[in-house]
Amino acid sequence: MFVSTFTLPLGVMVLLTLTKALPLGMLILFASLGAVAGDMVAFKFIKTRIKSDVEPLYQEIESLVGKNHIKKIIHTKYFAWTLPVIGAFIMASPLPDELGVSLMGLSNMSARKFAVISWFSHTIGIAVIISALA
Repeated sequence: MFVSTFTLPLGVMVLLTLTKALPLGMLILFASLGAVAGDMVAFKFIKTRIKSDVEPLYQEIESLVGKNHIKKIIHTKYFAWTLPVIGAFIMASPLPDELGVSLMGLSNMSARKFAVISWFSHTIGIAVIISALA
């Protein structure tokens, strides 16, 4: 429940309640794995459904601006790592993950790499939240 905008407050409340019943390490591990599972569903949806909806818009913008300008910007080495890094920071923050998952889903990132980054980001974010509020 740590993944979605609508379930985030309830997820934080559940985590805080569980800090009294479970060891912190185990709680952080299971909470981050659950968050990764939710993120993977959103990531797969964005990769398969949303990306195909955005591509026609991208092609229309290319026809207006010119193909070379947008491709040069998007395919630079600086832009290629910017989207995943911004997405990882959003996912590690207590903010909902939809924007971060979308940024990573629209980039050319593999599902395995996304899962690792998602797990790492959520582990840090959940640990910070639990330690700050518990």
